[in-house]
Amino acid sequence: MLEGLILGAHLATFHVGPDAGELNSFNPGVYISSQETGWTAGYYHNSIRHGSFYVGKTFRLSQHWDITLGGVTGYYKMPVAPLIVPSYRIGLDELDPSLRGVNLRIGILPKPRTHGSGGLHLSVEKKW
Repeated sequence: MLEGLILGAHLATFHVGPDAGELNSFNPGVYISSQETGWTAGYYHNSIRHGSFYVGKTFRLSQHWDITLGGVTGYYKMPVAPLIVPSYRIGLDELDPSLRGVNLRIGILPKPRTHGSGGLHLSVEKKW
């Protein structure tokens, strides 16, 4: 039933920028993605301490690099903000075969044009 799906957990963000110290770094949440179609959807507690829902499409760029493009809620000034997140996948099963299908993912969060901070976001996921 879960075959072809990726289930993930959002964990934390390391912020970089002028207001990085004011932002919430603990960003728990969940996501699901289809390996076949790339459609991805999720929820997390964002850096400004609001709930954020997102939906998008994840494109594989190489063995380890992906990019997710879509929209996200929960931020100031826009009911739905653009979501552009390149990410690097680290296969933990390459380090320990008992962790088959488990990955760490580091998302690169670009700094918004007018205000805010960019950062690196950590999540863990399981491919079924």
